[in-house]
Amino acid sequence: MPRPELAAVMRRNWSSVELEGEAIPQWLEGIPPMLVHSGYASRGPIPRPSYSGSDDASANLMASTQVYRYSADEPVALSRDWHSIITFAFSDSMLLVQGPISDSDHWLDKMPECLRGAEVLGGSTKTYRCS
Repeated sequence: MPRPELAAVMRRNWSSVELEGEAIPQWLEGIPPMLVHSGYASRGPIPRPSYSGSDDASANLMASTQVYRYSADEPVALSRDWHSIITFAFSDSMLLVQGPISDSDHWLDKMPECLRGAEVLGGSTKTYRCS
């Protein structure tokens, strides 16, 4: 992922923002729009926390995304996929997106309250959608 695609998110200090319009990274545009409920991202402070994943000896966690999808064929209203966005010392221009990662919060009946009132990037109005 090119670093400029995450520039607006990286200016925040772990505050969740909703991604709409031009704020949606290109790699997320591959998800069929009729399945997407909403997408959020957050960014960490500097110094960045250390990150270690199964494929990476060490890297710096730059941000994360949460994509909420409608789950028509599952017993809940929404599915949440988490993606880590990391950087390595050898690349100052590209970020690595890992995921989707399904964790204990993968299946949800409604949006988490902590996202209520999140700033919207790339859109003109807040469209918080409770399911």
